[in-house]
Amino acid sequence: METFDSTRTERVVTVNQSPDMPRHPHRFLRILGAVLMLLIFGACSSPLGSGSSLTTLDPVSTQGRSIYHQFVAVMVISALVLFLVLGLVAWVMLHFRGQPGDPEPDQVSNSRTLEIIWISIPIMILVGMFVYMIQTMRTVDARQTNPIVISVIGHQWWWEYKYPGQGFDTASELHIPVNTPVTLKITGADVIHSFWVPQLGWKQDAIPGKTNTMNLTVTKAGTFDGTCAEFCGTEHAWMRIRVIAEPLDQFNAWVQQQQQPAAPPATALARQGQQIFQSNSCVNCHGNAAVAPNLTHFGSREWIGSGVLDNTPENLARWINGVKQVKPGALMPAFNFSQSELNALVAYLEGQK
Repeated sequence: METFDSTRTERVVTVNQSPDMPRHPHRFLRILGAVLMLLIFGACSSPLGSGSSLTTLDPVSTQGRSIYHQFVAVMVISALVLFLVLGLVAWVMLHFRGQPGDPEPDQVSNSRTLEIIWISIPIMILVGMFVYMIQTMRTVDARQTNPIVISVIGHQWWWEYKYPGQGFDTASELHIPVNTPVTLKITGADVIHSFWVPQLGWKQDAIPGKTNTMNLTVTKAGTFDGTCAEFCGTEHAWMRIRVIAEPLDQFNAWVQQQQQPAAPPATALARQGQQIFQSNSCVNCHGNAAVAPNLTHFGSREWIGSGVLDNTPENLARWINGVKQVKPGALMPAFNFSQSELNALVAYLEGQK
């Protein structure tokens, strides 16, 4: 608000502080800074399902650790350069600040030594990081001796895994052995997808008609989740990945289980479910892995619908009769089985182990 003093010729300006304005701006800035830091660090590790996370800060493969170490080196060097520049600017502002009545401060110009220093330092940093990057690329792309080869195929909206050396294929979960070279041959069946499990280290596109390769040696047992990192359609967000890394003896036991046919239905209810499965259109799609996931040993899997539901009898019943409500973009048609038929189907599929 502007007013004029009747006894003075100059204008007097008064400012009314808004009641919404913080009375302690420094405290407000500190709170804002803390919130921003939480958001930044929260982006490094986000929840994905129960007991799992997408984190880039805990690599579990040899190649992933190489990438992580380079990331840390770049961040540390960048921080040091930032603090050095800010420190020099603050020192110059304080040390050479002018005072009232002082003549114009001296200027430094045409200093060849100073110019060479300022040019040489960035060049040396960039050359050093370039050499480090080349070494990281060599580590990531290095060929492995006698790896286990697994074909990874992205579909709308699920992942197919083929083990050609072991003679079977599966879906939903990728099993790999620990401390054993693994080569993933990644491609797409329909549109471009992207295979990304952050703890493995990096992402790789799944492109129809093209095969990309990831060479991995995972050194830690556990379950590591990921997701499709390339927008691929309606249910892109529900195209999740689960990698189960286990000791070699456990992996071999799992392979032997997968090589065997599923156990025959053990109860009358399950046998009824098998008849329903084979007499409806279920077998037409799920009998062809190029169209729908292979359901052999389905009962041993942890997920339904590529991560949209945990594999429980209740969730499986929801999925069969209400797939469009659970995962609206899924290409599987919704069925309208009676409760007794649904119970039989669930008993049959959950018994596929």
